[in-house]
Amino acid sequence: MSNDQITEQMSNFTNVFKDGLTAGETYIKLINRLIQTEDAEELLDSSSQLSEYVLENKYVKFPFQYQVQDYYLVFISRLLNFHNNDSLEVIINEESVDVSGKLSQLGESAKFKFVIDKAKNGGAFFTETKTGESLFYLNLQKRMMRFNNSALINLFVEKLSEVTTIIQIQQAINPLITLARYLQTDLGFSVDLGILDTSNEANYYLLNKKMNVDVIDKLFVSTEGTDYMLMNLQGRTGMSLQMDVSSKLILAAAGDTWAFSVDDGKEAVSFFDILIRFKLIKKWFIDNRKELEIKSDPMIFKG
Repeated sequence: MSNDQITEQMSNFTNVFKDGLTAGETYIKLINRLIQTEDAEELLDSSSQLSEYVLENKYVKFPFQYQVQDYYLVFISRLLNFHNNDSLEVIINEESVDVSGKLSQLGESAKFKFVIDKAKNGGAFFTETKTGESLFYLNLQKRMMRFNNSALINLFVEKLSEVTTIIQIQQAINPLITLARYLQTDLGFSVDLGILDTSNEANYYLLNKKMNVDVIDKLFVSTEGTDYMLMNLQGRTGMSLQMDVSSKLILAAAGDTWAFSVDDGKEAVSFFDILIRFKLIKKWFIDNRKELEIKSDPMIFKG
């Protein structure tokens, strides 16, 4: 090998080596900014870059780096912290360096991680580890958040309601709703709250376009002899159920499908709240869930 060849080879080695060191320095800078910044845009930028960062080099070997899903968890926890909300605790196992999250209101009843979406959409799902229920989808690059109605019902209405109180469930849901609002106001995210939306204008569309009206008849039977006031809608197909002085549940044909809606004076009650608070409605919904399943964003969640 000639001197020129040796010089060229060693020069290539040093250049690649320096590139590896530079990549490592950049990675550390992004990590430091992620955990130190007090600016929402910088927090998002750091999380977004880290979620796509490739720390590989032919000559420089990095024995450890955090997983992509870890940056998502730190991102939402810190965004909540910006607003003095410490409901989501990030836990790092010192031995395995496994990163997970815990909602303080639920204690040890549930543990959460993000699961990266390997489909074309990218992003990640906020997932309860014991049940595998993905509560919402988050995409940092596209600035979007979508709640999964089916998973919310599976985890909170069916499973956790058996081992926790209504107040605990409502308190555990609140930081997720709060997070959605901060994503909107601080960072301009597009958010779909699904069954957590308390607006009177919100429609919770059924997954099935055709529904057997016998399901409504079953509710008539269930409410007979109770304080609930169930009536057929005037001028359109469906029913209206007055549950208390302020809350009314409506199920009506809407175009080529059906949809629930909730009407209350302060726009403070969602369909999720109805399922949690009113046992009769919860039982009717669960018993007839095949007919009454609520649709989530079909581009993200498969029906």
